[in-house]
Amino acid sequence: MEIVKKMKWNHTIILIICLLCSVESSAQNDTTQYNDSLLHVLNDMKHDGQSHRGMIDSIRTNFGSDSDELDALWRKINFTDSMNTIQLRLIVSLYGWPGKSLVGTNGSRSAFLILQHSDMDTTIQEEFLPIITQAAQNSECEWQYVAYLTDRILVFKKEEKQKYGTQLRFNLSSIILPGSDRL
Repeated sequence: MEIVKKMKWNHTIILIICLLCSVESSAQNDTTQYNDSLLHVLNDMKHDGQSHRGMIDSIRTNFGSDSDELDALWRKINFTDSMNTIQLRLIVSLYGWPGKSLVGTNGSRSAFLILQHSDMDTTIQEEFLPIITQAAQNSECEWQYVAYLTDRILVFKKEEKQKYGTQLRFNLSSIILPGSDRL
């Protein structure tokens, strides 16, 4: 676990250096271009967050839903999500929402997935909802991101009925469909 923490902090330091270098170069350049270093960082963060999630079904099948292995995997996922949340806050404080004109469609999608999985700090989701709404109004991100984030906040933070029907929850015996009062 100590190695993972060191790797994450090294990743954070690299992010800060990339961001500072790109801020300096963008100040010298008035033309709008993709920020390739920021795009790379966002895609790496998304990959870190998604790679462990791809193991959930396998671990659950092989070791069970109440296993130590699944608990350990969720701790890794939560740690990664927390580190990604800290980094996303830094990125948004420097650039605003990383939209299509800054990092392209894929970079904007990566930023959204990081935000969507920021469940350990749900205040960021509420804080960034107006930011991504404005970005969608400016065609800098997809409107579906606004719908997903709105429903996620309603269902998981406020425990209210979702508005757009984007949130599903699976358990071993059923699928709870959108529009249910609670997931």
